[in-house]
This record gives sequence, C-alpha cells and structure tokens, in this order.
Amino acid sequence: MARVSRFLQKLAYTSMAAFLVGMLLFGMGPATATAAPALAQQAQESTYVVQRGDTLFSIARRFGTTVAELSRLNGITNPNLIRVGQRLRLPTPATPPTPMPAPAAPWSPPAAQIEVLSPVAEAVYRSPIEVIGFSQTFEAVVNLRLRDEAGETIAERFTMGGSVDGFDFFQTSLRFVTDRRQNATLEVFEISAKDGSEIHKVTLPLVILPGQRSIDMDAPAVGANVCSPVSISGYSDTFEANVIVSLRQRDGTLLVEGFAMGGTLNLYRPFSTGLSHAVSAPQAVLVSAEGEEGGDATRIPVTLHPAGSARCP
Repeated sequence: MARVSRFLQKLAYTSMAAFLVGMLLFGMGPATATAAPALAQQAQESTYVVQRGDTLFSIARRFGTTVAELSRLNGITNPNLIRVGQRLRLPTPATPPTPMPAPAAPWSPPAAQIEVLSPVAEAVYRSPIEVIGFSQTFEAVVNLRLRDEAGETIAERFTMGGSVDGFDFFQTSLRFVTDRRQNATLEVFEISAKDGSEIHKVTLPLVILPGQRSIDMDAPAVGANVCSPVSISGYSDTFEANVIVSLRQRDGTLLVEGFAMGGTLNLYRPFSTGLSHAVSAPQAVLVSAEGEEGGDATRIPVTLHPAGSARCP
C-alpha cells in the first residue's frame, strides 16, 4: 500500500508540473490572460500626425469621425488650433484614410487662389454680410476684413476653405455696426507663410446700411448637388414681402428669375419657391436671393445636374 501511495503522489506531482510547463509554453498563465484584452485594445488604437494644410475638420472627414470626437479624445479646447507634427489619437477601430471628396467637376479651379462668389460688388448690405467663395490657400485659411469709407476696419475674421487637397468652398458671416448709409470695402485674402504679407487679395466695393440683413437663405446648401426645379427657401423681411430669386452662371450672368413671398414690416417669415432650368450636363450655378434694388443679395454655389442622370433620375 505504501508503494501505491508513493506512486500516486509522484504521478500527481508529475501531472502538475506538466500542466505548469504547458501554461508557460502556450502563454496561458494568469498574467498573459489578463494582458490579452489590453494588448488587443492597444493593437486597435491608431494615431495620425498632423500635416501641413490639415484642419481638424478635414482630418475628421478623412477618418470618418467628427471634430467633436477628435477634440474629446485629444483634449482639444479650440478646434481651430492644431499644429504641424501634432500626434492625434483616432477613434478605434479607425477607418483607413480616404481622400477628401473634391467639389463636382463643373467647379474647376479659378484663375486666382481666391474667388469670391457672394456678396455682390456695389450691392447694398446690412449686418451680417454672408461671404461665400472658392479657394485654395496655405493651411486652408481665408482672411476677411471690412473697411468703412474712411478706411477704418469695422469687422474682420477668418474662415476655412481649400488647401493641399485642392480648391474647396468657404462660407462665413461678417458682422458690423454702422449708424448711416456709407460706402465700404470688403477684402478677402491670404497671409503669406513666407513673409506675413497679404496676398491673393480680392477687393469688393459695397454699400452698407444700419440694421439687420433682410434675407437669410436656408436652402440650397453651399456646394450642394441639385436637380431642376431647384428648391430655394429661407426667411425674409423685405419691401412688400417680395424676394427676388434667380439662377445664374458662375460669372453672374442671369439664367432664370422668379419671385417668392416672405415677411415684411419688420416681421420675418419663411419664403419658399422653385426655379426650373434644363441642362444637358452638370453645370456650376449660383442660386441667388435678394430684396429690392439687390439688397442683401446672397449667392449660393451649387452643381445643377440634368434630368435623367444618376443624380436626377
């Protein structure tokens, strides 16, 4: 019996040793098992190094996420302030980078680095002025400045357009204060990365008035793909409630014009209408809405597609 007991004890020790060796050889120890999820999570984490011309918005689009999510992951309090070489954490699992979608083909690059599509030169505006254009500048920054008739700056800010990825649309509003009707000058430009000078400047003469702008456009959106009839809507407070709407070529040439009814006598009301214009191929078009005598004219760049196309079946 003693021999049998010693034999069973030896067998138990041998089995336990084999089990421990197996755990070490095949990575099944408690420490390894605990670390496995952490290693798997680390393998999924991804980062991106900010390149020249990047914005937080362009990075978010490229990786299929949002500016808010990137800001949260990286503790960014001002989404407009990122630096070249900065390493950003991306949401996990991150999607592979894809090129930013370029504007539709009809919106070919202009002759200059900055093209201002709205406001309209010599037109009358109340605050704020909607500034819309097409640009390709260093780090995508487009600067705006409004000067009164004495040459004093009464409003300025910057916005983002196209950069190393190519030309893209920009849109912002410029608020100002004036106590009388006067001539003004809108300057839209880029700051040179070489010497800090103002380059590629576009200068537009305007007339500004006291008070609040009379027309706000809600649709179509800047850069939208649209079909005929083009739906146009917004809010307005104009003389006898009339809003003049139109479709124009990129250079401002009138294609078709119509009218809509909104608000009047200091009461803003919605307006909505549609304009029909047949095209045989996708065309760059400006959708315009304005009050009497061209007041507060806003022009929205869109791509109008032909009926029967994939966009307009």
